[in-house]
Amino acid sequence: MAQLTLQEARHLIVATDGIVLLLDEETGDLKTIAGFGDELPAMRGFRRGEGITGAVTANGIGEVVNDVDSDPRRTISHTAIKALICAPLKVGEKTIGVIALGSTMPMQYTAAELKLVNTLGLQTATAIENARLFERTVQAALERERLLALHQAAELARAKLESELTLASQIQQNLFPSELPVVNGYELEARNRPARRCGGDYYDALPTWSADREPRLLVCVADVSGKGLPAALVMSNMQATLRALLGRIPGLPQLAGHASELLFAATSSEKYVTAALAEVVPDTGALRFVGAGHLDNAIVRGNGEITLLSSTGAPLGLMSPGLPFTETRDVLNPGDTLVLYSDGLTDAQDADGEEFGEVRLHDLLRSLAGQNASAIISRVLAAVEVFVDSTPQFDDMTILVLRRL
Repeated sequence: MAQLTLQEARHLIVATDGIVLLLDEETGDLKTIAGFGDELPAMRGFRRGEGITGAVTANGIGEVVNDVDSDPRRTISHTAIKALICAPLKVGEKTIGVIALGSTMPMQYTAAELKLVNTLGLQTATAIENARLFERTVQAALERERLLALHQAAELARAKLESELTLASQIQQNLFPSELPVVNGYELEARNRPARRCGGDYYDALPTWSADREPRLLVCVADVSGKGLPAALVMSNMQATLRALLGRIPGLPQLAGHASELLFAATSSEKYVTAALAEVVPDTGALRFVGAGHLDNAIVRGNGEITLLSSTGAPLGLMSPGLPFTETRDVLNPGDTLVLYSDGLTDAQDADGEEFGEVRLHDLLRSLAGQNASAIISRVLAAVEVFVDSTPQFDDMTILVLRRL
């Protein structure tokens, strides 16, 4: 991921050298994990708080230094680097490293180029942090298998399982966006209720841009096959894949196809993801939708009419590469509401085994036309809760609502 980021940056910004450094929280050292050129990758001794890269790591603010030789923070005496762009790799408010591009020739880097490197740094940091979380979860799962194989006392095995489920649950919750993006002219809300402590549903909302820099918003709800720890692992892979590809793939069908290929290669044959992916142009309300083996989702018009958004391709990661995805096009007019949800809502059962079903859900959504996004979600979840009463449920419930004001 780090090397891919440097390749992308090199295509967009003139640079003879580039590196990605990751921070060791315990020692404060910055370790080079990817690079190009003869100068920056050969340097050693990067540390938090020392030099230009160390300062950016410490304060989390990117910088352009167009005269490296005269910068008082310069700690390496012999370097041919004349100009430098350095941006933090941040996950939330936490800085996990830096990305730096430099030139051995005099260069006047601009604020626009720094903004671009900052954007690449944010995407890279998310993917790297997800990979770390994924690795920790795998290690926890392997540890559980080892303990169970030793036939230790049942109480010890249960305690270990409880600890790992707690870890997996924390990781899953960290995969959901801590804050949804604010989009002028729209309300955006989402909620997840796992059936178990570690579920397999996922939602996300990601600002993006077209090739001509037109603002867009990608929203999705996905459902991983299975439950518990294995589903959380695939869910982590799904999020990392989607965010890594965002902005690099020209269209929604191509994004779904590429994500499916990567998941197919990275997961076992019985693991796959159904997904509802919608891309909206906020200025016009233009909507593109790809359903990857997902149940019908809906647009609720301002007058209460329902427009169904049906599947346009196979589940992600289920079939061998090459099967195409198509897209549905529509428009969110003022007062219209896009509702994406997982089958945990429609498949919820009461004590007699009767399902809540699509008919009840659609009737409820019609009655809620014109209400705000938060009220729609609360009313839907409350209705399902009343329907099932105290009957245990075995599937996660996830709903995302985007309403154009």
